[in-house]
Amino acid sequence: MTDRLRGVIAAIATAVDERGEPDCARSVALARFLLANGCDGLNVLGTTGEATSFSLEQRKRVMTAYRDAGFRSSASWSAPAPPRSPTPSP
Repeated sequence: MTDRLRGVIAAIATAVDERGEPDCARSVALARFLLANGCDGLNVLGTTGEATSFSLEQRKRVMTAYRDAGFRSSASWSAPAPPRSPTPSP
């Protein structure tokens, strides 16, 4: 892979509905807006805390929505690894 992340990479918030479920349509719309208005890439489920706030199924749903909307997983967006369990203290 020769694509490298560069430029303005925004930590995009994930829209939620009134029940607290990810609103994939609104999230995709926000991503399109940000990319059309100066962002070079997006950190999906990133530093805004969603990765640890949503279940695995919810995270998969969000990432699938981005994929199905035509976003590619290189210079367009990135996603963090799943949260790890804390290492116990000795």
